Amino acid sequence: MNRQQLLLIGGLTLTGVALFVFGKKTALQTESPSSEKLQQTISAQSLILEARNNLSPEAKKEAEKLDSLFKKATTDKDKTASLVQIADLWDKNTQWGIAGLYYDSAAKITASSGLSALAGTRFLAAADMAQDSTLRPFLSERALKALLKATELAPEDLNVQAEYGNALALLGDNPMAGIQKLREITQKDSLHLKANFHLAQLSIRSSQFDKAINRFNLINRHYPAFPDAWLGKGEAWYNLQNVPEALKALETYKALVKDPAVLQQVDAFMNQIKQSKP
Repeated sequence: MNRQQLLLIGGLTLTGVALFVFGKKTALQTESPSSEKLQQTISAQSLILEARNNLSPEAKKEAEKLDSLFKKATTDKDKTASLVQIADLWDKNTQWGIAGLYYDSAAKITASSGLSALAGTRFLAAADMAQDSTLRPFLSERALKALLKATELAPEDLNVQAEYGNALALLGDNPMAGIQKLREITQKDSLHLKANFHLAQLSIRSSQFDKAINRFNLINRHYPAFPDAWLGKGEAWYNLQNVPEALKALETYKALVKDPAVLQQVDAFMNQIKQSKP
């Protein structure tokens, strides 16, 4: 069997996104067509319309209801609240890119670093999964812009800085700039959860599994209830062909999560690696 990787997108506690997929993914760079070209080929409205067609009848009805409430909103406060509600709906339906569009719109009304960070992490999650050569750079550009704005609004917030560093490493033209930003955060706070977690994940992407395990061990010691670090450690151990340690870490992960769909995927992966080697 070919070596497999559980690729974690976002983080359950870090961003509210707990989605992982099978398949090796190592490239940290992405193509960067011009903004003008992107505008000619794709638009936020076209993405929303296409995604809405894929909603269940119940979710589509809820989306229409929330859209109606937004149109009736007259104050910035009410408009922001409505946009956040719509974003939450798309989040629940695992449409991270669409959720990002609505969080971004809400952030622009209130100049909120928190909402800008939410938008950026959703765009990042969507970009990281996107296979389309036009959609990925569209989402990447928006992720970087939203997270940069978040850092400008909250320059002392290390959590926001860590999210921006991660986006730079994954989507920027110079991945090392993002990695350096994350390292600088750990120099200020050696136990910073987001910075250490992102560095561990980046180590996995670059096949530096020993380094990843060291970071995950640090997180496990100081944040034992943070599930994604156990999942990441399981992936790292598996890639080092240490199946017993991989299974041990994944069992701990399972004990910390409740999502049936996630548990089903992890169980399937565990059964698979029990029967074969990486």
